[in-house]
Amino acid sequence: MDRYYWMYKAPRMSKPYLNGVENFISVAEANRVNNGSRSISCPCNNCKNFLSFIDTGEIEYHLLHDGFVPNYTCWSRHGESLLDCSTSSNNLHSNENTFNNDSYLDDDDHHSNDRNDNFNEMFDDMETNMGADEQEKLHRLFDEAETPLYKGSRFMKLDVVLKLLNLKLKHGWSDKSFTSLLELLHDLFPEDNGLPISTYQAKKLMLKSF
Repeated sequence: MDRYYWMYKAPRMSKPYLNGVENFISVAEANRVNNGSRSISCPCNNCKNFLSFIDTGEIEYHLLHDGFVPNYTCWSRHGESLLDCSTSSNNLHSNENTFNNDSYLDDDDHHSNDRNDNFNEMFDDMETNMGADEQEKLHRLFDEAETPLYKGSRFMKLDVVLKLLNLKLKHGWSDKSFTSLLELLHDLFPEDNGLPISTYQAKKLMLKSF
């Protein structure tokens, strides 16, 4: 069965979706073992691959409750390469653009476009079915996305945190080691920088609108 259909069209309690989620968990678990990682990033529509969990049962619950993050038919965060994905050429093109956003420092034009594309897609997804309070929080988060990391910086605060979290997930860094990196970077940047100094603060920043 076409992966896009069961991930985004089939009811979440249907047999195709349940079987598909079970297959995804198997692929993700095999990739975790292959990489020697302790946790797996969760591709649900809330976590959006920003958070990872040791218990696959928690990821499975998220996927049954919230569904998959949009346009994730190629599971590049979980060991699949674009060439291995049995998707249409359109899906491959879409996911290739997403995959290429993993690079941390691009030229200014690509950096700006990638940031806007990523945040706009994320905000559009989160705005769906939100109440007034949630909408207000979301707009505050959008304003923060346009806040420089420090005065005169060409990088936006939320964009830097997003890129760092992506690197954490990609390379399987522990929360403790990631916190140490954040503390070091915070000390290296100018005193007025807004970089979080712990893994908890970084994750909270990305998900505080929920």
